[in-house]
Amino acid sequence: MKSIRWFSSVGAAALLLTFITAPTALAVPTVLAVESAADTYTSSSAPTTDFGTSGSLAVYGSPDATTVLRFQFPPAPAGQTLTRAILRIRTTSLASAGSANTLNIRSAADSWSETGTLYANRPAVSGPTLGSLPGGTAANTAYDITLDTSLMAGWTGSRTLALTGTGTDSSWFWSRQASATLRPTLTLTYTDATPPDTTAPGAPGALAATVTGTAVALSWTAATDNTAVTGYTVHRSTTAGFTPATTTRIADTTGLSYTDTNRPAGTWYYRVTATDAAGNTGTGSNEATATIQPGAAGTATVLAVGDIACAPGAVVTTSACRHGDVAAVVAAQSPDRFIALGDLQYQNATLAEFMGAGGYNDSFGALKGITSPVLGNHEYLDNTRGYFDYFYGPGVTTGDFGPRTDGYYSTTIGAWTFIALNSECGPGGVAGGCGVGSPEYLWLQDRLTNSPTACTLVAAHHPRWSTGVNHGSYPELGPMWDLMASHGVDVMISGHNHVSEIFKPIGASGSGAVPALSPTGIRSFTAGAGGADLQALSANTDPLLTAMVARSRSAFGPLKLTLNETSYSWQFLPLSGMTFTNMGTTGSFSGSDTCH
Repeated sequence: MKSIRWFSSVGAAALLLTFITAPTALAVPTVLAVESAADTYTSSSAPTTDFGTSGSLAVYGSPDATTVLRFQFPPAPAGQTLTRAILRIRTTSLASAGSANTLNIRSAADSWSETGTLYANRPAVSGPTLGSLPGGTAANTAYDITLDTSLMAGWTGSRTLALTGTGTDSSWFWSRQASATLRPTLTLTYTDATPPDTTAPGAPGALAATVTGTAVALSWTAATDNTAVTGYTVHRSTTAGFTPATTTRIADTTGLSYTDTNRPAGTWYYRVTATDAAGNTGTGSNEATATIQPGAAGTATVLAVGDIACAPGAVVTTSACRHGDVAAVVAAQSPDRFIALGDLQYQNATLAEFMGAGGYNDSFGALKGITSPVLGNHEYLDNTRGYFDYFYGPGVTTGDFGPRTDGYYSTTIGAWTFIALNSECGPGGVAGGCGVGSPEYLWLQDRLTNSPTACTLVAAHHPRWSTGVNHGSYPELGPMWDLMASHGVDVMISGHNHVSEIFKPIGASGSGAVPALSPTGIRSFTAGAGGADLQALSANTDPLLTAMVARSRSAFGPLKLTLNETSYSWQFLPLSGMTFTNMGTTGSFSGSDTCH
């Protein structure tokens, strides 16, 4: 309440006026609009041209044309932090100014000038994607792109944003040389900073495990927190009294239950931790024990194939883009698991391509719930990793198929251990490569050393051994192949070469070009006939044929594996009207073997 005394000008009487004031006002956000201080673009198709005074800006994926925008970020107002940033850009009136392709925003080096910046001295683009403009844009239209302010914390002073393309369709935007309503503008919103939440949740309670066949159903009571619990992480180990860690994590859930399916025979130990919105993780729950009896796992049916979907809109012919027919063959087998062996969506494996008409999702989307995917080289053509956006959801960084930075993971299928490798071993691929001592090599060594099952299946996009002419063998996988051979891996399946191959069991072979056969080696399959197209095989004089059972480049179709507790059988399934033929071998390449 606030009172003031007011005297009338026409008399001596005094009136007491009372005003009711509002409680302390909520903090008012500070909103600032900042125009670009400099902009230009560089183009690989015009490397010596200076576009600094151009009225428009170009963005291409191929050929490369990258736009850079410089903004002056003000100091954050006292007690406030940046919580929202929106970049507004407007396409020009050129009829082709819009694009079918996604545009991404990333940070770039700020050491450039508006004039004198050419392709050779263009600022380096680095850091994660701050925001994206999906394809399907139109001419003469303003677009607001929301940027991830968690990646912009503490930005002040001169900063450069780079606009990069993902395809062959160009985008054109007005530059700061255009009129005021057309120029690139950054709207920044600052709000009062709140003290960080550093209090971890308590432990979930009453964790219990119930075994039904090969499934372990877990339930627990809610954990408490000073703000709110946002989720739970389920951990599993083969060792009693374990401490929850990244290596024991098997699932995340927001509920109070989880079912761990397809457990092989043995005793398993579980604990659950709680996490709040600030990312604080509490201590583990009590430990629950579950025992799977021998013989409970039964038999699992697995279908596998790679090199799958043509770009959306591609024409289906008898010899190309048959992924829809291959998907129908897979679905007709009612598999327990589908293993997608990389290069799932051509050409760049963006989320838009995955979801495009006639693309991967249209054909294989119905199998998503039972799919174990593998990264291929085409998945690496999309810097935003549309592969993870498709299987996890946009922006989700980790899940059952490994973190975005890694892409390798393990699980079980029936009575078997299943390991999916990231075989993109060269620069720009998996961190540290695939050599001895690399992060992935050490992770694989740990998984093989601690595998609880008698039989192991490994999948990777690149084949260690192949007679496919287009790509051939992939010796970069040699160190991990030898590691797997020394640890008793039974089967490895790959794609990359668009052919079908079955090899005899191969042991550790070093870096040699010819495999060393071994009765306890790994039986290798190439299943790259997923629908995109078929490729050639090497001549019948190829030394690799000494290790070959059969091969074909005559038919599209998946590999079917029947995984028993101590053995397996295989069968290639060609599309109707097609037959696998090569070197006098016909039919569907059936066979069987035992684990070792």
